[in-house]
Amino acid sequence: MYILQLLHLKGLRTKTAQDPSMGTLEMKDQKQEILQEEKILNDNNNLKIKSQLKSTDQVKTSAVEGPKLKDEKLIKDKINNFEDIVKLANKENEIELKYDLERNVNLVSFRKGTIDISFNEKLNKNFIKILTEKLYNWTGERWIISLNKKIGDKTIYEKQNESKNNQINDAKNNKKIKLLLQTFDDASLIDIKKDEDR
Repeated sequence: MYILQLLHLKGLRTKTAQDPSMGTLEMKDQKQEILQEEKILNDNNNLKIKSQLKSTDQVKTSAVEGPKLKDEKLIKDKINNFEDIVKLANKENEIELKYDLERNVNLVSFRKGTIDISFNEKLNKNFIKILTEKLYNWTGERWIISLNKKIGDKTIYEKQNESKNNQINDAKNNKKIKLLLQTFDDASLIDIKKDEDR
């Protein structure tokens, strides 16, 4: 449309230049009309396109920044499984994210760059957004987090509790601990810690 209008204007200019019978007043009027039409065309082109976002949630409040990597060496080499993400969240002091990863997320599958999860009703509503932002900042790569209807593995917290209970049950079968529990009626075994000096 714009090109057709320009061609029309160009045709008017050449017509006035070729027609010697036109008076100077007529030529001035036509030049003024042409200038006005050009001004209108320029003004129309300078109009800004309005944002057509339908929801206020979609409006970006801050510009998306590139990844903020602390070291020259990328952290992505360290993320080989889901537990590495939990350790990294702990290292980066992302306590709420770590809590959700450990207690509210069931891992369905993990591949580098893609995580399939199922979750319980206690999961933070912004969990996926926060996790993808943090993974992008930590690794410099985009990660795809997808929700799956499959139940998936137990949560990390459930696995830790199960392992702890198994260790306690195994320890209760130890002769020395059995003797200790029989000697002291009100004693109970609640935790096991390995001595790291040995």
